[in-house]
Amino acid sequence: GDTIPLLESYADWAKAGLEEKPACCYSWGDPNTLESHGLLFNWYAVNDERGLCPEGWEFGDWSELEKTLGEDEVGYKIRSKGDWPQVGVHNEGTDEVGLNIMPLGGGRTQWGTYRLANKHWSIQTGKRQSTHVSAGQVVCFWSGKTSYGYPNVRIIKPYNTIRHSWHTPEPYHTKMGDGIYVRCMKSH
Repeated sequence: GDTIPLLESYADWAKAGLEEKPACCYSWGDPNTLESHGLLFNWYAVNDERGLCPEGWEFGDWSELEKTLGEDEVGYKIRSKGDWPQVGVHNEGTDEVGLNIMPLGGGRTQWGTYRLANKHWSIQTGKRQSTHVSAGQVVCFWSGKTSYGYPNVRIIKPYNTIRHSWHTPEPYHTKMGDGIYVRCMKSH
């Protein structure tokens, strides 16, 4: 497939978002994280008609994963074992499906800065919220749908403040120029 530009500078990243062009970057701007973390992609790369995932794989819709594993337990079942901070009960995952989801951080803003803590607009309340967690306690993935003109994301963290659950990924929407992780799943 076509190459997605790997953008490192804040200015280049912001420009790609403003021009609605696909882009990717290293997690925390560090090439040494490629093997362990993968890349962050903006929505324009994820939503490109040419497809982001390799042949035989597809961009997974999180609602399908939630339906398959149980909406109230999916966060617990996809978290890696041994990598999550002990903030409360049941933070460790079971990794039942082999996704090995680790707490890699909140991604990159549309302006190029990296998120240490996530601030987002809640889909449920329509108000700006802060998750009050930092890198090593959270990870975000594009979910494949849009709400109110913004792409949806699932944030996996120790505790879902909206649903008051230790096991459920928290939905929110973000800007299309933000850099967020992607999970490709084998095609059916």
